[in-house]
Amino acid sequence: MLSQRQTVVGISPTPGGSQPLYASQYSAGALNPQIVPATGKKAYLGQMVVTSASPIGQAFGVIFVSDGVWNLPFVFVETVSAGGCLNIIFKDALVATNPNVAITATMSSIGNGISVALDLFGWQV
Repeated sequence: MLSQRQTVVGISPTPGGSQPLYASQYSAGALNPQIVPATGKKAYLGQMVVTSASPIGQAFGVIFVSDGVWNLPFVFVETVSAGGCLNIIFKDALVATNPNVAITATMSSIGNGISVALDLFGWQV
């Protein structure tokens, strides 16, 4: 039995009374998944995961996370030997400014046409 202080990898609890939100896209082009709350609910982003295959040459891109009012940039680097992986767990969730507003992650295509997966995990209250 797990105590309340133990963490299990792969399980991300959401606050009581909330419903989970998840968005994912996979492409060799531009990506823009968004978590969209139900009417009257506010969106919260708790985790963002970006992975990619190995490119021909090292490359990088910028991911912009936004709700239309605030905008945060994150740099994603792909290496020839390992591809790319960026896993951000927000200690304090990113919160949409108002109810009914989606949180979107936007990433332009990275050179060499390498496929990238961009996943968002959050909840609505």
